[in-house]
Amino acid sequence: MTSHEDIDWSAPEVAAHYDELPLWSAPFGLMLLDRVPLHRGQSVVDVGAGTGFVTVELAQRCGPESRVTAVDPWAAAMERLADKVAFLGLTNVDVVVASAEHLPLPDASVDLVVSNLGIGAQYARTLMEHGQWVVEVVAGDDS
Repeated sequence: MTSHEDIDWSAPEVAAHYDELPLWSAPFGLMLLDRVPLHRGQSVVDVGAGTGFVTVELAQRCGPESRVTAVDPWAAAMERLADKVAFLGLTNVDVVVASAEHLPLPDASVDLVVSNLGIGAQYARTLMEHGQWVVEVVAGDDS
């Protein structure tokens, strides 16, 4: 693979190696985790979860009494995340193959929605009255 355009994103081997590819995005995920208000027992949704870097961290930091739902339309990445969750013995993670536009969650059902480098209008619908929405994005240079 020589360029982003050459990648077959539906191929399972891409998801199997994805964590090693986007080193540029790791600092944004870490910034998100440093700033997000985490509490034990929270219900959290990670939209655009990919292979689950942020999902796994949230599940471990919020503890087994929390519920973390990872949502992404990329089936191969969700399969990779499901393997990680099983390997780590995390019982508080649900892996859902879906797009952000159609989150399969009830209205006002979660405490926190996070998205590392992704945005979607459906997040607000799922938040509880005093829930929080934390999004990490890359801003371009205005020059």
